[in-house]
Amino acid sequence: MDKKFEEKLRSTCFKMYVSALKKLRDSQKSLDNLSEVKEKNSNDYAYAVDVIVDQFYKPYLDDLYKRNEQINILSEYYSYPIRNDAKYFVLIDPVDGSRELMRDERAAWLIFAYGKWKGKETKLKDIQGVILGRLPPSREHIYEFIMTSETTEPLVYKFDLTTLGGRNIENLEEWEVKKLKNRGLNDIYHSHICFVAPFPPYKYVAEIADKFWNAVGDKVIFNEQYLTTAGQMLAMLEGKISLIVDIRKSIKNRYDVDMLCAHPYDIPAAYLLKKLNAVVTGNDLDEKSFWNQPLIPLNTDIGYIAFPNREMFNRYAEILKKILNK
Repeated sequence: MDKKFEEKLRSTCFKMYVSALKKLRDSQKSLDNLSEVKEKNSNDYAYAVDVIVDQFYKPYLDDLYKRNEQINILSEYYSYPIRNDAKYFVLIDPVDGSRELMRDERAAWLIFAYGKWKGKETKLKDIQGVILGRLPPSREHIYEFIMTSETTEPLVYKFDLTTLGGRNIENLEEWEVKKLKNRGLNDIYHSHICFVAPFPPYKYVAEIADKFWNAVGDKVIFNEQYLTTAGQMLAMLEGKISLIVDIRKSIKNRYDVDMLCAHPYDIPAAYLLKKLNAVVTGNDLDEKSFWNQPLIPLNTDIGYIAFPNREMFNRYAEILKKILNK
């Protein structure tokens, strides 16, 4: 990808992010009802918090689409005509973790990914860069903007309102920057794991989680339900979650149940895990099968299992495979 064009994408994403942060903070202070249901589409509900953030992203995306005929913009919330001769795609989830943010509990994330457009054959493996923007609850004062690509190492930019208040938040050069590192755990003992089951029916996932717990020798582990895929993956890199098992796609297919699954726009943080030597697989515990999952249509169900490092994969992948294959 052309470096100047890539920089244009990063600049656009940063401007979107900062504009949304300001409006979101104002809404949180005024105690707006961020959890009000605004729309129900084929994939999920749209809440007031989604609408507030979306309206500030859209002018930037409209301009990006209009000025760059070489891209397609893919999003659950925004509809842009597909250009068959496009070279690149931009994939956006405006608020990954609406349910956390609308109750003012934990941070949600802006997900912005880009890569090579291959029409209907475009897959997760075609992602070439990922940008994540942290949307914090009102009691928190740290903003984070994370970037990585094929040619750049993962960097995290931080703006702490208590220490950088005098700086210009709209200038990324005035944010503190550090290399993002993988501080993932080497065992599940006394750690949080995530057998993803935020929505009913829960019992199918719970049965698999119980079988895993028995198989590993009754170790003391805690089940975490952080309702954002990007947030889960970043928590893994921080050593807060030792294993993520999202088998909703497999359960939906096996038992023919109505279950809300992850979709392509939820998943791009997996690219960041890969850059930092974590392991992400499909529900069959195969890495290639994960990255070969289609990017479009956007309502495609995605299943994945994530390990913070190769050591954890070698230790627990075979156990999970035996359980899932029964």
